[in-house]
Amino acid sequence: MPLAKPRFRLKIGRMKATLEKVAEDALSLPARDRAVLTRILIEALDTEPAEEAAEVEAAWQDEVEKRVNEVASGRVKTIPAQQVFSKLRAKYG
Repeated sequence: MPLAKPRFRLKIGRMKATLEKVAEDALSLPARDRAVLTRILIEALDTEPAEEAAEVEAAWQDEVEKRVNEVASGRVKTIPAQQVFSKLRAKYG
């Protein structure tokens, strides 16, 4: 399978050659192995510092508490799931 032309050029020739070789080797793997490799690479991109993750988690916890309080106080009215799904089925089939 020929490699797609990159959208950018690496300025360092040796790095470009290495990247092209890695891509060529990866593309020669069986589909299942390519899927595993893809997942590993994507997970590597998704890593975030523990401090940032803690901040995000705290923000979500605050949001959950706010929403629970809104429902408990009566400021927000909930809609039964069956009603929501019925409307969605009617609209989208």
